[in-house]
Amino acid sequence: MTLLKLISCFFLSCLLSASVCAQETYTMENTKLIRGIRYDMQNRPLNGIVNVYYKTGELLLEMPYINGKANGIARGYRPNGSLFQEIRFKNSKEIKRHIYPSDKKFIL
Repeated sequence: MTLLKLISCFFLSCLLSASVCAQETYTMENTKLIRGIRYDMQNRPLNGIVNVYYKTGELLLEMPYINGKANGIARGYRPNGSLFQEIRFKNSKEIKRHIYPSDKKFIL
């Protein structure tokens, strides 16, 4: 099989199973929390990233969800866009938190 065919097959499989290859992105306004599980507006448990924004429109928080529970690394940002904190979650329980000082330089 040629490389082009392999790449085409990969992209086709991604399109057919978007939950494996790409995550949905949500905002708090288009989700709801019921008994500790976060749902989309079609009452499906979230699988993707919930973004929270400052009133000015800048990104405040990225929170990953799997089956409606916070799972993975959530990232909080300052209004200037710099990384403020990272929090690791497993089944909606905080595992570890790291806060970054505002004067430290990062390569993201």
